[in-house]
Amino acid sequence: MTTLAMRKNMSKYDQLHRFLFQDDTVRGELVSVNETYKKILDQHDYPAAVNLLLGELLVTTSLLTATLKFDGDITIQIQGDGPVKMLVINGNNHQKMRGVARIEGSVTVQSSLKQMVGQGYMVITITPTNGECYQGVVALEGNTIAECLDDYFKQSEQLQTRLFIQVK
Repeated sequence: MTTLAMRKNMSKYDQLHRFLFQDDTVRGELVSVNETYKKILDQHDYPAAVNLLLGELLVTTSLLTATLKFDGDITIQIQGDGPVKMLVINGNNHQKMRGVARIEGSVTVQSSLKQMVGQGYMVITITPTNGECYQGVVALEGNTIAECLDDYFKQSEQLQTRLFIQVK
């Protein structure tokens, strides 16, 4: 296995590491966004379950922005008809992130993605500094953010992808 480390202007507590398996068509990225996650949560008083969803979107956005080969940003937005009306994380090619959630109703610690968001969709917007914007939209059919992103990559990118997201 070959490991390539990359920091892309991240803080000393946020890290991004790429890895490749030389004899397979597998590549991956390991991301830790502790400091950015804490800063986002310190600005809001969200229920614990919403904090976890924001963390999953933050990790995902960091992974996607790390693959950008141009100056620009990526926004991942989830919208639905449940008590969590919207979750959004925006990040740029320098790994600078920000995020917010809009909640109109009750969310418990045990609430699932479906219980929080209800019927909804995920929008991924790629905005290069120079060039045209691209937007992909998929229904939220998975039980987790990772499953929804797997669906996005299958439908929008025709790319077999498997994400493992852990937020604490």
